[in-house]
Order: sequence, then C-alpha cells, then structure tokens
Amino acid sequence: MANQEEVRDVYGYFEQKGNALCYRYEAERVRIEPWGADSLRVRAWKTAEMDPADWALIKPEKEITPEIEVREDGATIRNGKIRAEINLIGKIAFYNQKAY
Repeated sequence: MANQEEVRDVYGYFEQKGNALCYRYEAERVRIEPWGADSLRVRAWKTAEMDPADWALIKPEKEITPEIEVREDGATIRNGKIRAEINLIGKIAFYNQKAY
C-alpha cells in the first residue's frame, strides 16, 4: 500500500497532537481525545479552525495519556476499556474491551 504522504491527496491523513488523534481531509477535521476513565471525546468541524468554545458538559477528571497508533490504512486511539479506529475515509468505529 502507498505511504501516508502518497494517499494524502486521495484520502485523509492522521497525526497525533498531544494526547489526541487527529484526522484531516480537505476541509473536514476530526479530533478524538481521552475524556476521563474509559472514555473518548470526538469533535468534528469543517472550518479552518476548531471552535474555541468548550461545549463539553463535564471536564475530564485528569490528564490521561492514551495509546495512539497511526498506520498506512488508518489509526487507532485506546483509552482504558474503549478503543476507536478511524479509516482513510473518516469512518470511525468504537470497541469495548471485549472486542480487543
């Protein structure tokens, strides 16, 4: 399969920013980050910058370092008992600890 640089023009691409997994394709942006024990927060937008307002109803309990893996065909973020996988076209699937 082509590397991340080669598929960037056709599909989206991934990067880790701090403790978040980020996906980008043209004007679409997705950010998935840990938000407390065994939870993830997903935000998506189609503007140049993400809205700076924090619309979350609760604050995360503490700073959490998730496991993030970026591959040629997608990326994964794991926070405790929850895992999210995002593919090259931006489809996100969520799994619990029983699906590992």
